Amino acid sequence: MDNKIKKDIETLRKNADIAYVGSVNGEGFPQIKAMLVAEHEKIGTQLFSTNTSSKRAEQFMNNPKACVYYCDKENFIGVLFILITILTQDKIIVKMVITPEALLTN
Repeated sequence: MDNKIKKDIETLRKNADIAYVGSVNGEGFPQIKAMLVAEHEKIGTQLFSTNTSSKRAEQFMNNPKACVYYCDKENFIGVLFILITILTQDKIIVKMVITPEALLTN
């Protein structure tokens, strides 16, 4: 990936308050939900938080294919990631999503 493009994507993600997460429902139709952004450090890792009993978690358990879209609505630019979701209840990761500073105390 071109370094300028990579830098532009990193900037877009760092400035995003929300991301649009796409999942697939039980009938095979896409569904989009705005979610708070919880992590910005790596392009290959994107963390979001939801209850394990939520509709979105159930959809990811049944079909891990998803997408995440970040956008700068004022400048009309965005980036779409296509990905495979991994659900976790790992306490360190959950703490990181809730408060990144929690990692410093472990």
